[in-house]
Amino acid sequence: MADIRWLSTSEFAQTATISLQAARRALRDSLRGRQWRERHLNVRHVLVAGGRSGLGYEVEAASLPRELTLGVAPASPSPQSGPITERSTARGQNEIVLKRLALITPALQHPAQSRLRSEAVGRASFEALKSPRTLYRWISQYEAHGLRGLARATGCKAAERRVCVSRQFDQEFRAAGYSDDLLAKIAVVYDKSVKGLWMSRAEQAGVTEIQRLAEFLLLEICETHGLTLPASAFHVSRRSVERFAHYRVVNQRKNDRKAYDDAKPRIRRDWTGLAPMERVVADVKHLDVIVKREDGSPAWPKIVAFMDAGTGRVFAHPVLLERGMQATHERRRISVFSGPPGIGKTTAIDEFVRRRPGEVAVVKVARRNAREVLVLQHTLEAMRRLAGSSFDHAPSSLWDLRNDLFGAICLWAGVEPLPARRGEYEAPAFPRLTIVFDEAQNLSRDAIDGLRYWNDADRCYAPFPLALVFVGNNEFSLSGATASESVISAAVADRA
Repeated sequence: MADIRWLSTSEFAQTATISLQAARRALRDSLRGRQWRERHLNVRHVLVAGGRSGLGYEVEAASLPRELTLGVAPASPSPQSGPITERSTARGQNEIVLKRLALITPALQHPAQSRLRSEAVGRASFEALKSPRTLYRWISQYEAHGLRGLARATGCKAAERRVCVSRQFDQEFRAAGYSDDLLAKIAVVYDKSVKGLWMSRAEQAGVTEIQRLAEFLLLEICETHGLTLPASAFHVSRRSVERFAHYRVVNQRKNDRKAYDDAKPRIRRDWTGLAPMERVVADVKHLDVIVKREDGSPAWPKIVAFMDAGTGRVFAHPVLLERGMQATHERRRISVFSGPPGIGKTTAIDEFVRRRPGEVAVVKVARRNAREVLVLQHTLEAMRRLAGSSFDHAPSSLWDLRNDLFGAICLWAGVEPLPARRGEYEAPAFPRLTIVFDEAQNLSRDAIDGLRYWNDADRCYAPFPLALVFVGNNEFSLSGATASESVISAAVADRA
């Protein structure tokens, strides 16, 4: 079989007369299945000094275009080019690797067998109290295996099990002339038997009883296989039996639920070192005490409680929230009321208007999927009616509608539009104004999303934030079975 010639990244860049960066990019893309100059290159990963995690690229010379292979020298018979075996290392050596890398980094900046590298190794040897021979060995291992070469290698038998059953049993077993394969089989059966003891009710008797039963089971296993060993071989240590003590949780879960629950991990907080008011915990509780409002309607108050974690003091404040539309009116927020026809939504609107005369404008749009222009025209008409204006012209331009609606709100509030636009009035000084949209399921999503800007506390379309109430059928709900069909945008739902 002919030797395969592999080119490193630098040799490939020199052969193709391209930059080293372009060569890396070409080999990386070829490894992902892409073509380079309309050819598929045979590329492999190899361990090199430096690179990403000590990995580099090599390309098979025969896969290059013909005009490039003419300038490639044939592979030398010795040494053969092949994949570098991965060096097995022990775990938990990150700090050791970083320290060794920091020591040899100055020397790696210079060519091998140069005077500058020799001087760098000498300085590192003097500063770290390491012999130059050790530093040169680290350099060669790093150049051969990358970062793995700086870590301590694991032994070839590090993962193998040294004791199968017990030291005494293993010695007597081998002295009797039995094979190691049979010993391994007996060890598997013995371990399974000990685990079964811990998972049974026998674990409640304690580890001493488990140890006695384990010795008896080991004797039974040997008799099953027809083995004859001295009695001293069947003694097992307490430590070997306790290796599987964690299997007792199986029996505890079946027969001792209290011990099982007590063994569960729990979070324990210690607040003894907290200063007063350093950490405050707040919560809201609903009371089952029914009280009457001023209008005679029943209400369930809430308690807002604060606990000072440092001192344990509790501050409780009973709160009786306003009901429905009244709460929206007081807080100048957005509310959504939905439900099937005939439950009294229009009656509730009429009662709200009666209780707040001159502060509520009702807008009702009968056209389905009404756009923002039509909705603002109806809103402008309702505001002029509320402010007592006889002007009835409604423009069709969205910009003019917003200006006219701004003026109608200023007329209702008794302020001049120009000073209001300049922000000369404080928003809290204005009276509260609520606009109710009846049959709100007829509004389009764009119209509802545009109305929310009349409620903004910052850069509001109106001189002050307006309270908005949307009353509609089930398809106008915020959540539930029909939420996917709702026309309410996430921005409006977040304020409701």
